[in-house]
Amino acid sequence: MSSLNYYSILEIERSATLEEVSNAFRRLTIKYNPGANISNAGSNQVRFDLICEAYDVLSNHERKAIFDKYGEYGLKNGVTSNEGKQIKSYTYLGNSMEIFNHYFSTTHLNNDVYEMDGSDVFGSLNNDAMKGKNQRKPFPPKNVEVTVKCSL
Repeated sequence: MSSLNYYSILEIERSATLEEVSNAFRRLTIKYNPGANISNAGSNQVRFDLICEAYDVLSNHERKAIFDKYGEYGLKNGVTSNEGKQIKSYTYLGNSMEIFNHYFSTTHLNNDVYEMDGSDVFGSLNNDAMKGKNQRKPFPPKNVEVTVKCSL
């Protein structure tokens, strides 16, 4: 079983900044989006999912630190740190389109200049110019199933 290297998936160096991770994600998801090139949709979907998983890990400071120190195995299986603290395992939920849509809802496809919080550097008339910031849209809540026993 081979180990995933999120840095090579995003075609970046291990020392990449968050901005470089974001730029690589942007470039590669546009290139491999299965909806954009339907002739290779199957192979693009596999690559697209890997790119989104890599971004999900490397754009999160805690997950990135765990991956850098313990690798994929430590990230996905959980480990005990040197201080004896149990580090929770990471599971990719396969929500590639959610990650893609969330990322691109806070940036502009044709704009190469954007801030790390997703807002346009130059602002927009209704948001930044009016002393607000473009806010990231939260992920929609997950469905919850609850089994309740009751007697009559």
